[in-house]
Amino acid sequence: MENFQMQIDFSVMEGICKMLELMDKSKIAKRYVWAISLLIIMCVMMWLTPDFLKALADFILTLKNA
Repeated sequence: MENFQMQIDFSVMEGICKMLELMDKSKIAKRYVWAISLLIIMCVMMWLTPDFLKALADFILTLKNA
């Protein structure tokens, strides 16, 4: 049997570290990351609950009629 070892591409790791440093220093980059994170969370919620929009519309209509 051959011994398999995980190889790490350090150029990719360097790029990720530079990107994280840029996000840490830049206010616009932080806002962008928060906006993308919020968008991803919303998309995941809608994907996990197929009737999410219908339930939301029914809830809003119920609040208006009350």
